[in-house]
Amino acid sequence: IHPIFIISSINKVTIDSNNNTYTTDGKAIYANKGKSFVKYYGTETEVELNERITVLGSYSFANSKVTNVELPESLKTLNGEIFYGSYNIKSLTLGKDVSAIKSTFIVQSGIENVTIDEENRNYKIQDEQLMEVYL
Repeated sequence: IHPIFIISSINKVTIDSNNNTYTTDGKAIYANKGKSFVKYYGTETEVELNERITVLGSYSFANSKVTNVELPESLKTLNGEIFYGSYNIKSLTLGKDVSAIKSTFIVQSGIENVTIDEENRNYKIQDEQLMEVYL
């Protein structure tokens, strides 16, 4: 499964229990034993991701109706186009352990404001821009 090919109108996914790569909780698809968030297909507009997730996959919230996503402190990597076509979400808060962000992670979305935990050593907001910190 490559998330770009998952149609946004899907509302149910079944994954064989013998599948060692992907799992589902009825709202999203996960990989890597639940550590990678692949695709959200739920109908809720407010989503809280669980603490074992370390990676948000490309297009994982593409074309969704979400207005708020609570990102876990365990999150480390944000891939590209995560919120592509999702115009209802306006802001995002990133935790202190985020260490890898693709520059296109919020492209073609409604996100207007990104904040980052002040304890994050890898990124900071400067002049209203998300900047990578080089140590």
